[in-house]
Amino acid sequence: MLRVRGAVGESCDSACKRVLGVHYGCNTEQLEFLNDCGVLAEMFACPEGCGLETGPDLPVYVVEDAPLETRGQCLVTEAGYRNRGALDCKGSFKYTRRACACIPFLFF
Repeated sequence: MLRVRGAVGESCDSACKRVLGVHYGCNTEQLEFLNDCGVLAEMFACPEGCGLETGPDLPVYVVEDAPLETRGQCLVTEAGYRNRGALDCKGSFKYTRRACACIPFLFF
């Protein structure tokens, strides 16, 4: 699994292809390994810390200029992959950057 940082507002499906090429895609099950504050801090620095949240765009970094209380934070969810698809490669939000788990299509 390769870790990729999505652009602001970009889904992981799109980020994997943009960064690694058309033969790569996001793997929903592998997102669980990125749903961790320590891992997100390695990827984004998280200047305002890490918090728990819900939403289809997690795990993420909320950009510092976002008009949200969570700006500058990394966000994870307790729900995880096994909870009815809480982690999803298609999710995106206009003020976040996704932490994406990308693998070659050979492994899908």
